[in-house]
Amino acid sequence: MSQLKVYETPEHIPGREDYRVKVRTAGGGWQPIFVYEVKVDMHEVRPESMAFFDVEGEAEVEIVCLYTEIEHVNISPASRSVDCSHDGRTISFKLNGPQKLSVEINGGRFRNLPLFANPLEAVEPQPDGRGSIWFSRATSGLNGSSMDSCLICGW
Repeated sequence: MSQLKVYETPEHIPGREDYRVKVRTAGGGWQPIFVYEVKVDMHEVRPESMAFFDVEGEAEVEIVCLYTEIEHVNISPASRSVDCSHDGRTISFKLNGPQKLSVEINGGRFRNLPLFANPLEAVEPQPDGRGSIWFSRATSGLNGSSMDSCLICGW
């Protein structure tokens, strides 16, 4: 049986308006995925879109390109053999389990969408768990926004 975990839209975190992304298990209800704005440095820092969710089993993905009509789509790495269809501004494809992909529209490698379908966590991280660091109420130096809490795992 397939499972998804979609994360809430974070407050005070910049979103990007190049794409609208949603995901579902086969035949299930669509769930929107927040599209983050991230900075990428390829000899010049550029804003880029990025989205993620967690999955076990099969998932259906739909991406709407908000900045252009789609003539050609390249989903890499090619070794994943992700077969997609597109119509107008919408791309649809299925994933069979976790994958890290790059979706390029019309050959635009500087405006691609990195899409991370991560594996589901076997055990939910806990603030007092081994290898966890818990920060309560914090302020970001990036844009002065604040968070109620933050959990960093894997230390």
